[in-house]
Amino acid sequence: RDSYTDLAVVKIKGGDLPVAPFGNIHKMHPGDWSLVIGSPYGLDHSVSLGVISALDRKVADFNHHVPFIQTDAAINPGNSGGPLVNIDGEVIGIATGAVKTGARGIAFAIPIDVANRVAKKLIRDGKIARPYLGLYMRDYDPDAKKSRTLPGHPIAVTVANVVPGGPADISGLRRGDII
Repeated sequence: RDSYTDLAVVKIKGGDLPVAPFGNIHKMHPGDWSLVIGSPYGLDHSVSLGVISALDRKVADFNHHVPFIQTDAAINPGNSGGPLVNIDGEVIGIATGAVKTGARGIAFAIPIDVANRVAKKLIRDGKIARPYLGLYMRDYDPDAKKSRTLPGHPIAVTVANVVPGGPADISGLRRGDII
């Protein structure tokens, strides 16, 4: 299981099982039809229709930087882990979740090429090693530049918080530092 992408590989017994074909996410465009298949709220075999709203979407609410597919097809509890398919029935993503702040029609899926890379690594190595800094960052506020200098470094982030005992803390980084 990879907690970063919330994907897992499950080995099942059986042979000659049907497999859904995989599509090519690089051939998809905003406006293309998409369908989500799952069991929202326990309602088995449900299908939601929508369109691809955006590709390579970064979603800060999910606290990681997977290049999500954004769709307006409904993704509710029970859809997560189900396929996002194109109009040809090819799997192009794995349903992940939706914005929970009252917005409707904003849902996300992990692109199938990302899911396949994760699955292959999990099968080969049993885990995925990910870097961990132990800090939270935010964009550097240029107004703060008046009180601090960044010699020769025009791109920066501000340390928003440091995880106690984490690598950033041990190395001496503190809240408010500019990297």
